[in-house]
Amino acid sequence: MDLYQRRVARLELKKAVTTPLPEPTEDEFVVIPTSEHATLPEWKTSLVGTDLIMAIPEGHYRRITPRSGLALKEIDVAAGVINSDYQGKVSVLLVNNSDLPFTVKAGNQVAQLILERISTPPVTLTDCINETEHGQDGFGSMGIASIEEQTEDIDNDEFIISY
Repeated sequence: MDLYQRRVARLELKKAVTTPLPEPTEDEFVVIPTSEHATLPEWKTSLVGTDLIMAIPEGHYRRITPRSGLALKEIDVAAGVINSDYQGKVSVLLVNNSDLPFTVKAGNQVAQLILERISTPPVTLTDCINETEHGQDGFGSMGIASIEEQTEDIDNDEFIISY
């Protein structure tokens, strides 16, 4: 079996799922359609079923990621990793980050799958590491100065980042 072959098997498909799983092209990910209708309450996280079961090559995992169209509607995908030894049905953890409920219909494509290789290089313990420009500052510390310098000139309706 080709380790990078992008195929997903469906098991026990419900009649409500009418959208076939499309064959991805070289630059696409596998999309995940839901198998059920669900209404996501505003500002809540909901688990949505898919009826998908898949074989994942050893040394790899599948990551469930958001779709840009849903992200524009403030619907995101929370944690989503499928290990190679998992053989159950896949569910998607959807987050509604809006003030309005959001309805998902059976067959809607709510997420995408990425096959990723697991790399576990040897770990070497040391007393020091090479210094970098970034250093120990984290969580948005890179480029903050240039953003802060411009905040007084920015209209409330636009956001500008300069590099």
